[in-house]
Amino acid sequence: MIKKLPIIKSIFIFAIPILFANLISSGYQLVDAFWVGRLGPLAVAGVANAGSIMFLMMSIGIGFSIAGGALTAQYFGAKDQKMINKTSAQTILASVLASIILSLIAFFSLKPFFRLIDVPSDVLPYALSFAKVALIGTVFNFAFMMFQSVMRPIGEMRTPIYIGLLSVALNFFFDPFFIFGFHSIPAMGVSGAAMATIVTQSIAAAIGFYILFNGKHGIKLHLKDFVPDFSFIKRTFFLGLPGSIEMGSRSFSSVILMFLVNIFGGTAIAAYGVGGNVFILTTIMPCMAFSIAVSILVGHKLGAGDKKSAREVANLGMFITFIIVAFFSVFAFIFAKNLLQFFIPNDSSILELGIFYLRVIALAAPLISLQFSASAILRASGNMMSSMMVSLISIWALQIPIAFYLSKYAGYGVKGVYISGLFSSFLIGIFIIFYLKYNKWENKNLIKNINNDQDKNKDNILKKDIEEEMLIDIAR
Repeated sequence: MIKKLPIIKSIFIFAIPILFANLISSGYQLVDAFWVGRLGPLAVAGVANAGSIMFLMMSIGIGFSIAGGALTAQYFGAKDQKMINKTSAQTILASVLASIILSLIAFFSLKPFFRLIDVPSDVLPYALSFAKVALIGTVFNFAFMMFQSVMRPIGEMRTPIYIGLLSVALNFFFDPFFIFGFHSIPAMGVSGAAMATIVTQSIAAAIGFYILFNGKHGIKLHLKDFVPDFSFIKRTFFLGLPGSIEMGSRSFSSVILMFLVNIFGGTAIAAYGVGGNVFILTTIMPCMAFSIAVSILVGHKLGAGDKKSAREVANLGMFITFIIVAFFSVFAFIFAKNLLQFFIPNDSSILELGIFYLRVIALAAPLISLQFSASAILRASGNMMSSMMVSLISIWALQIPIAFYLSKYAGYGVKGVYISGLFSSFLIGIFIIFYLKYNKWENKNLIKNINNDQDKNKDNILKKDIEEEMLIDIAR
């Protein structure tokens, strides 16, 4: 056990700041939920539906974040500062461009999308109002997300936290002004919550870019670093594509689940939305923090060529994540009513259904942590396809079919949608334990593969130059 203490210490050193950063990041949704809750259940349901398309947008862009974070971690382990800077700049560039394209597509697809998931007519105006404004700020959200993803692997954890704290505090301050109006600021309702978030996220993104160009925190970017290197972007795109598919699949599954929930009306939607927010805060955030910490350390070990330590970090990290998430899950289960009353102070029907949902999903959370940890470990080692397949099996072969059966055919109604996560998490959790034990995931090396590709390209260019010189000599 003494030998494992440095690993455990390192996991906590990375995980705790990431947890705070994630909690701060979720503060946008929680602050919005707090103020929007004062507008009534229809407004809450509208924001919950709008959140499904926003999550879908973010999940597609996360592929670049995953690829950039994995490459940065391995280059940091290999002590290659030049490639750390290049990876940071090119992945930020690709992510920002992708955010602009995706937000434009989503903006003009809102009504068909909401019709597709059968948003109730009385909820639809709120969903459209929030989403139309929120999509404008996607580029700032992507930019700050990428800033965090490249700072974490080099061990710079505090700076994103400070920026996040500032932006959430500003969001809490601006929200009531934009939602309810103040002097010359008109009352914008739910769209006001989205507007406040845009303002504060743009400030966070601007500070993040200033820090990256300033160069005092381990990464120093120059404008020339943003000149598109299409071969690198292409490689990063295909490296991150499985991650985008995986996260996109997760978010699209949430759309399908939202469709099922919408069938049962506004009370079911509001309970699902608010219960989900509390669940994210109390269990998913710790789960993500420790999973990301483990993935960073695994990346460092693999970048340094230490496969044995990489597997040891992975095994110990999964166990620690499971225990931590189990602790938070017990807390959420016991205090479900108290936590939900903060967001739904005056609606007993929503509260009752929300308590049921939160307690069921809290039981599933430790099992969900196994999937999060496994996916993070596989992505850190470059096994993006394996991580994607685990996720697809969990969602489309298990949770969605179970949710349909329980809610529509077994007579459980909306509670069947809630329960489906517990069944699917149990089955996939067992699969993951055996998969990681017998799969040789640590044999893959991202930066070695990229360097080999670059050497091949150089050899091809050199060969081509020699052939051209020979043809010139022959012509002479």
